[in-house]
Amino acid sequence: MISSTRLAALATLVTVAACARSVGTVGSAGSAPTPAAAIAPAPPKPFEYAASSGQYRFSANSQIVQSVMGQSQDMATSNTRLMSVALARSAPDTITMTLTIDSITLVGPMGMTPPGLDKVPGSKFTAKLAPNGSFYSVTGPNQDDNPLAAGMADELGRALPRIKAILAAGVTWTDTLKDQVRQAGLEVNREIITMYTVAGDSMVGSEPSWKLLREMSVKGTGKGNAQGQDIALESSGTGKGVLLVSKKGVLLAGQGEETGAGVVTLAASGTQVNLTTTTTTSFTKVR
Repeated sequence: MISSTRLAALATLVTVAACARSVGTVGSAGSAPTPAAAIAPAPPKPFEYAASSGQYRFSANSQIVQSVMGQSQDMATSNTRLMSVALARSAPDTITMTLTIDSITLVGPMGMTPPGLDKVPGSKFTAKLAPNGSFYSVTGPNQDDNPLAAGMADELGRALPRIKAILAAGVTWTDTLKDQVRQAGLEVNREIITMYTVAGDSMVGSEPSWKLLREMSVKGTGKGNAQGQDIALESSGTGKGVLLVSKKGVLLAGQGEETGAGVVTLAASGTQVNLTTTTTTSFTKVR
């Protein structure tokens, strides 16, 4: 499912042996001391998220142009969340992430607050991840009791970026992800190809960190039912951004911008709705 290029620096163990010569003479005998073998440094390890806890502020703003039968409409959405996140190593190959939405502000395309938003604060999600952030599974609120929060489970379960490399200045690698997520009532099959570059060292407050640049391309197809209508989706997009992770293995901050284009087809009428979007996102660890 995943392909990645890892740059590893391997330490070479050098052992120095001395030849001892004994000379038998009256009143003296001995040999030269043998120097101890050099101790090789431990080889660098791929990045892993550390056990930690903190609170993050996340924001996303989207500009949308919707075109139907030659008529266009401009729309905007915004989303701000304050989330508490705790990571714990539950097995050698598994991290358990517990995420709680502390507060949320959400404005929909028509400038209205979605129904059920008042039930979202306090919602909890539990995800199982690989130590590098690769997604295994997620559980969250029940669809019947809290549908708006339930629809966020796939997104929030993948909140940690996958970092599949040994981090060092100048390292680059490509990560290809193919998965299926549920978005707005649709089962969407995605392919995301991301190229990472470690730009170098950085400081976030007093925390030594790595600065990672990323560029990505996304393709998606899906089918499902939204607002009582069977629909199909085809979409594609590109994006770029920056991540900051501490050298201890804690996600600290990030920002990005994505542009996308999609076609939604209404099955009953065959009507096609064309969408173009520009989205900016940012997050930061606030405590």
